[in-house]
Amino acid sequence: GVQPGRRLRPVSCACGAARRARRARAACALAPSRSSSSSSSSDGGGGGVGSGELDGPPLAYEIVRGANVAAADGDGSSKRRAPPPTAVLLHGVLGSRRNLAGFARQLAARAPDWQFLLVDLRNHGASAELARGGAVFDSPHGVASAAQDVHALLRHLRIFPRALVGHSFGAKVALSMVELARPLPLPVQVWALDTAPGPVAPSQFLEQNDSPADLIPYLQSLDMPLPTKEYLTNALISGGFSPAVAAWAATNLRESDNGTGLDWLFNLDGVADMYYSYAETDLWPTLDNLPEGALLNFVKAERSLHAWGAGEYERMTHAAGRAAGAAAGIFVHTLPDAGHWVHVDNPHGLIDLMDGLGEADPAGVPFCEWPKKKFQV
Repeated sequence: GVQPGRRLRPVSCACGAARRARRARAACALAPSRSSSSSSSSDGGGGGVGSGELDGPPLAYEIVRGANVAAADGDGSSKRRAPPPTAVLLHGVLGSRRNLAGFARQLAARAPDWQFLLVDLRNHGASAELARGGAVFDSPHGVASAAQDVHALLRHLRIFPRALVGHSFGAKVALSMVELARPLPLPVQVWALDTAPGPVAPSQFLEQNDSPADLIPYLQSLDMPLPTKEYLTNALISGGFSPAVAAWAATNLRESDNGTGLDWLFNLDGVADMYYSYAETDLWPTLDNLPEGALLNFVKAERSLHAWGAGEYERMTHAAGRAAGAAAGIFVHTLPDAGHWVHVDNPHGLIDLMDGLGEADPAGVPFCEWPKKKFQV
């Protein structure tokens, strides 16, 4: 088996740099990473934008720029520059992009040549506001449709990301995006934070009361609107949930449309569908047949909510062996001093794992060489 924190297999150099360079140039021509100044600096929160419309962003978003990117954008020069490498950050169920905003700023401080795109997934945060304003997010609400939404946003912004960082549900969205983009025109890092690729059974939650499988039905049982945030926290604690989860849930309340109390920021019924999709989605086939250029990093929290069985590590070992033969790679890390919220509990340790983001743009390195540079294989 593979011990937590151990790199599984190095990335192999399967082919020449010249062919890779041609593919990279073609990819840049098809998917330039420069969006218009109005949308790239916007939070994407304008109402009435349907998921299929072309006149506005399909999801709410914001971009955190490293210091060098911000300086280049603000120097007043009209000369076209090479686009900065971009990492997309994807939150979990019942979350929003603001959950990852502080971590994005820390990443930007470590990687000043990068920019970080934070997204509110469908039914969450300001993207739920888009739906209340008339936007349509087609059913079903699940991992695959969320991945398609993010792809649509990237097309709208004309960005091809070099890294996808997903927490929990967001990690499965990131893995699904890799599958949707097959074959990859450029190499992509994926950081799956405290999630496994396969289905999630309720018995795999080590803290049963705080699992979304228990929390979401409990939230659905409450009569809305609520009078105060304190009412919600007291109700959740009385229902057996931890004070931390109760306090976090209260951050997702807003004033109701008629002003009679507090309602959810998110579309709770849509979120419930998304969670059940997360629990049922099996992405092992993607790992078993990893597209060339994909480097998957699974980060397991030392105090994870999930029980990772020995069988999962064994299966990752076999998948990693196959991936190495396709100029791809699978890596497993354990982050100490961290619970499920790895980017909150130990952000510096997590950033140390991701330290390759601070190095040169991988587009300038031959495809067969850059993984060795990035991960010191």
